[in-house]
Amino acid sequence: MAASKTDHVRTAYLEGRSIAALARNHGVSCGTIRTAVADLLPDHTASEEDAPAPELPVTLDMPGRVVDFLRCSQRPP
Repeated sequence: MAASKTDHVRTAYLEGRSIAALARNHGVSCGTIRTAVADLLPDHTASEEDAPAPELPVTLDMPGRVVDFLRCSQRPP
């Protein structure tokens, strides 16, 4: 999409036009419009390429015998 069209699309999106309507009017796919307004979308978060992925908590579901063994093997500090 040309830069002049991109500016128009971004302005129209900020004014409340839907992505589907913009795609129809400009004869492009919805994906093209989403790419043009990607940083304006609510779920967009700026991230650095070298930033490490956040660590997610892990929950383990273990059988009772394994849990009992691990509880018994832990010593208080």
